[in-house]
Amino acid sequence: MKHPFRSLLLTGPLFLLLSLFPSCAFGFGVKVGSLSVRLSDDSLRVSLRLDLGMVVARPWVSYTFTPVLRAPGRIVELPPVLVSGQRRLRFDRRERALSPSGYLREPYCILPGNPRDRRDTVFYSVCIAYSPWMRTASLALMQESKDCCDLELLTVDTLLPILGLADPASDSSGFPESSVFATYGSSAGSSGSSTPVESSVRCLPCAAMVSWLDPDLESEKHRTGYVTLYIDYPQGRHHVERGYRNNALELSRLDSLLLPLREDGLSTIRRLEVCGYASPEGAYYDNDALSRARADRFVDYMSSHYSLSRSLFHVSHVAEDWDRLCELLRAYRPAYWEESLAVISGTGIFEGRERDLMVLRGGVPYREMSARLFPLLRRIGVVVRYDVRHVAPEEAARLVYTHPQLLSLQEMYRVARYYRPGTEQYREIYEIAAYHFPDDPVAHINAASAVLLSGDTVSARHYLERFRADPRAWNDLGVLAYTEGKLEEAADWFRKAVGVDPYRARKNLERLMAEGRRPEDVEGNDK
Repeated sequence: MKHPFRSLLLTGPLFLLLSLFPSCAFGFGVKVGSLSVRLSDDSLRVSLRLDLGMVVARPWVSYTFTPVLRAPGRIVELPPVLVSGQRRLRFDRRERALSPSGYLREPYCILPGNPRDRRDTVFYSVCIAYSPWMRTASLALMQESKDCCDLELLTVDTLLPILGLADPASDSSGFPESSVFATYGSSAGSSGSSTPVESSVRCLPCAAMVSWLDPDLESEKHRTGYVTLYIDYPQGRHHVERGYRNNALELSRLDSLLLPLREDGLSTIRRLEVCGYASPEGAYYDNDALSRARADRFVDYMSSHYSLSRSLFHVSHVAEDWDRLCELLRAYRPAYWEESLAVISGTGIFEGRERDLMVLRGGVPYREMSARLFPLLRRIGVVVRYDVRHVAPEEAARLVYTHPQLLSLQEMYRVARYYRPGTEQYREIYEIAAYHFPDDPVAHINAASAVLLSGDTVSARHYLERFRADPRAWNDLGVLAYTEGKLEEAADWFRKAVGVDPYRARKNLERLMAEGRRPEDVEGNDK
């Protein structure tokens, strides 16, 4: 556990400067330095330097670095810094344009994914309205990754365990808590416009209306982790060299998967599956030998670097990964994708498939695939199957933000109990649970209940939509409709839910009647 940081209170005009310390590395090579928190009058300014030189985002991937002020019952996310690949950036812009106003935070700045195209240092400075709860808040840096399909919370690193602020005046009632004003600047720290960001509006009646489900007891925690690595090799070599080209960054992702499993006796690895993949160009038998040799040498690396028994490993290889090539063609849909798929499906590997692709449209598609898609086929896939021991509440409170995949739903919800329902921390834990248990209806229905307390109907609908057929979701669907003012629809859902959660569903129908709704809205409420 990190030691609390001691603050320095200056005399004279009210001014607080916290921490001015050397750069510290967080996450997967991010360095934070020159951190300061200044308090003046009714404003709090957070400034820091982010060194992102080690962060490389592939075209379909983005990394988000979000400073967060946290305290029991409170959280403020400051504008994030994005490192985004070109393709991912286009998708994110479209998502932001289509999202409801204020649903997605406007970034502080966006940097290209390739270090050659950017300045790696961001001088970050944001000013927000001061509120008394910030006196004992902590400052953290949340790091997330996003690709074509998944949003993953990588880590939440504590920058300052406690701010230790003193109120700027004895009468703190004049400081607004309903809004935050953030100043957006460039990567060089130039100032921009000030944009108000409203805090979440809570749905007070929802606290008694929503459903809370108990998860099934997970007596044994079996987990599976996986990572895909794009390792660079010197000409004619098969051994893994960590210092070669981009290998250090790629292998750091394997570190992020395996190292937590070795900490504090948290887990026991049962099986490691390593598969080497090669692209189609060249002779099949050469590709077969290449993919096999690289898979075998990668097992050597993992066994020695992480002190893992070779008996844990199951090794396989794919000489020419045509299946993945087809997936990429369908995902990216270049102009020639249908013709290429027709050639692949209609011609066997040993019947001239690669030759037919090379002559298609004068060879243009093949050259583009060689440059853009084939490198994505040359990879090492690692699957880790492991068991995790049960953890104490104080361990779970740490792991829920760092390695939530190691927790059960029960352990996550135990941490949530330390926060008052309706607070941001409470909601946060339930949303983390839903993300890490994407197919569990209990996790999603509970997450819907948590966000409904904040009045967030957009997120609630997102969590409930997949599970509309699950009777356990019907009461929350009724609460969602009620919050949106769709009273007849709400009454219909509550009537259906009477057979599943009779006490709460009947109470919700009674609420509609007590609030002066039409009798037909509560028809069927048999007392």
